[in-house]
Amino acid sequence: MYKSFSIIIACIHILSSILFAQTDTEPVRGDRLKSGYVFLTPVSFNPMITRTAYEKEINQLVFGEGLFARAAEGYTVRGLALSSEREQPRIWRVNLRSNIFFHDGSEITAADVKFTFDLYKKFAFQSHHLFPVHMISTVDVIHDKSLRIILKRQLRDFRETIGQLPILPEKNYKQWLDYNLLSSLPQIFPIGHGYYRFSRILGQEIRLDVFPEYHRQPGNLNGVDFLLYDNYEQMVDAFIENKIDLIPIQGKTTRQKIYRLSTAKEIVSVEREDRKLYYILLNTKRYPFQDVKVRRAMNYAINKKLLVSRYLESQGEVALNLLDENSPYFFSEARIFNYDPLQSLEILMDNGFRQRPTGKLFQNDRELTFEFYYQEGSLFEETIARLISINLAELGINVIPQPKNPAELERLVDEGEFEAVLRNFTYDPETPAQALREFYLKELKSENGFRNFNDRVMNGAITQSEKVYTIEQLIPIMKQMQVQINQQSPCIFLFFEKNASYAINDRFQHTKNTIYQNLEYVLKVYPKNEWFVPKTRQKY
Repeated sequence: MYKSFSIIIACIHILSSILFAQTDTEPVRGDRLKSGYVFLTPVSFNPMITRTAYEKEINQLVFGEGLFARAAEGYTVRGLALSSEREQPRIWRVNLRSNIFFHDGSEITAADVKFTFDLYKKFAFQSHHLFPVHMISTVDVIHDKSLRIILKRQLRDFRETIGQLPILPEKNYKQWLDYNLLSSLPQIFPIGHGYYRFSRILGQEIRLDVFPEYHRQPGNLNGVDFLLYDNYEQMVDAFIENKIDLIPIQGKTTRQKIYRLSTAKEIVSVEREDRKLYYILLNTKRYPFQDVKVRRAMNYAINKKLLVSRYLESQGEVALNLLDENSPYFFSEARIFNYDPLQSLEILMDNGFRQRPTGKLFQNDRELTFEFYYQEGSLFEETIARLISINLAELGINVIPQPKNPAELERLVDEGEFEAVLRNFTYDPETPAQALREFYLKELKSENGFRNFNDRVMNGAITQSEKVYTIEQLIPIMKQMQVQINQQSPCIFLFFEKNASYAINDRFQHTKNTIYQNLEYVLKVYPKNEWFVPKTRQKY
C-alpha cells in the first residue's frame, strides 16, 4: 500500500510540474520591464528628434506607428491605414482604420494626419528623421477617415519613408505650428497612440504604462521603465545586481563578466536588421586634422582587421565606408583604405613631417599628437582606443586616449571642443541615400551644432538628391558622396557591429524566436509588448 501511495504522489508531482510548465509558457499580464541605457542627452518627447537609442525606443513605444509599419520580417504592412491606393503616380488615397485612439481618448482622424504632415513639412530640414516630407504637395481631407496625399513627384518608397512617420493629435500639438525652429518647440506632455503611454520622469528614470485601449493586442507588461546611467560600467553593475532587466552588451569582455557574475540572466545575440557603424570623427577645424593629407594618412595607419578579430570576433566586420560591402549601393571606388602603415608614413613624409631620434613625428618643430576621446566607463571603447593609440605610436604619432563622461562628450562634440572622438552611427540599410544624407548632415557637418566638415561637393550632392525621385537617379549621387567622404577623410571608418547582443533577466518569457527568412533560420527578438513574466516570478 505504501508503494501504491508513493506512485500516486509521484504521478501528482509529475502532473503538477506539467501544469505549471504550461502555465509559465502562457502570456499573462503583469510586472514591469526596467531597461538600462547610458545617459547622453535629456529625453525630448518629439517624434522629429531621435538623437539617442533610448529616445528612439521611447518615441516608438509612445507615438506608435504611421499609416504603414515595418513588420518583424522586414516588409511593410498597413499601420493606421485600412487601405491605400495609388490613384495616379503621385497621388495616394488612404482610408484610416476606425476605433484607433490616442492616449487622451480621442479617435484618430484624417485631420490629424493632415496636421501631422503639415508639421513635418514645416520642420523637414531641421528634423533628425530627414524623411522626404518636402515631397508632399498637399494633403486633402475627404472625410473623417479618408484623405488624399498629393506628392510633388512620384515617390517609389512612399510607404517605407513618409508613410511610417507617427501621427500626432492636432488638438495637443497645434501650438507647434506657431514656432519656426525645431529647437525652440516647447515640451508638451507626450500624447501618442502606441503600446505604452507616458507616465512620469523621476530624475533619470522615464516611466511608461501600458495603454489598455491599444488597437492591437495591448502589451503583456504593465509598463516599461527606462533608467539612464552616467556610464556603461554603472549600467552593467546595475544589471548584475538585478536592479534592471535589460541592457545592450558591448564586446566579449562585458559578455564574460555578466556570465561570471550575474545569477539571473540570458544573453541573446541576434543579427542586426539595421547597421551600426563605429568610426572616429575628426575635427577638421583643428590641428592636426585640418590637413586632409594627415586625415588620409590616419586611415592607412589603423589595423582594423586586428581590431575586429581581437575584440569582436564573429560579431563585427571591417568598415570601408558608411555602406557595407554587401550593399548593392557600395562602390568599389570607395574601397581605398586598407591597413598600410608604410603608405601612411610616406604620405606624412611627403607632407613635410620628419622623425626625431625618438621616432616621434614632427612638422615645423611641432609633434604630431592629438587627444582621442571615448566614453568613460565603457571597457569596450577603452580597449578600442588603446589599440588604435598603439597602432599610431608605431609610426611616431602620439595619441592621448581620454575617457569622457558620455553626456559631457556629447556636449564637447556639439561645441567642437575635440580633436578626435570615437562615435557610432545606426541607420536603415533599406534607405541608403537617407543614411548618407543623415550621416553627413548630423555627424560630419554637425548641422545642428558646431559646423565641422562643411564640404561643397557634399552640399551639392545633398541638394541634387532632393530633386530626384527614383533609386536609379540616386545611384550616381550616392556614389559621389561615398567617394568624396573617403577622399576628404573627415572620419575614419572602423567596423560594423553585425550582431546586437542583450542581457535579459531570465524571468522574462517569449523574448526571442527562430524564424525562417531568406532561405535560412535566423534568431529574432520579439517586440517588448509580446514579452511576459509568469505569475510566480513577477517582481513589480
